[in-house]
Amino acid sequence: MADRSPLGDAFGRQEPTNIPGVPGFYFNGFSSGVSNADTQLVLLLDNQPIAKLHMAYATAKTLHQFLSELIGTVEGATKMPMLSQADMDAALKAYMEKKVSTEK
Repeated sequence: MADRSPLGDAFGRQEPTNIPGVPGFYFNGFSSGVSNADTQLVLLLDNQPIAKLHMAYATAKTLHQFLSELIGTVEGATKMPMLSQADMDAALKAYMEKKVSTEK
């Protein structure tokens, strides 16, 4: 169960992420799967799987709400929307296509 706020304490500090005996993962992509009972995420680093997470749908929904609040906080603080990977890919593709067409 998610029991801490994505906002941290009054000074913006978060709980420590170093927990002895619990592996930590950095990932820059993921894939997902579903069944009639639960869902899974495969964490990817440079398109290579590094961990698999299984969770109940209620947990997935709670994680979605937690992450949405966290992203909303960052977007509110910066007054800038965060780009998804799909948005970033589209923007970079459009930029490169324009750059190539103007160099001809």
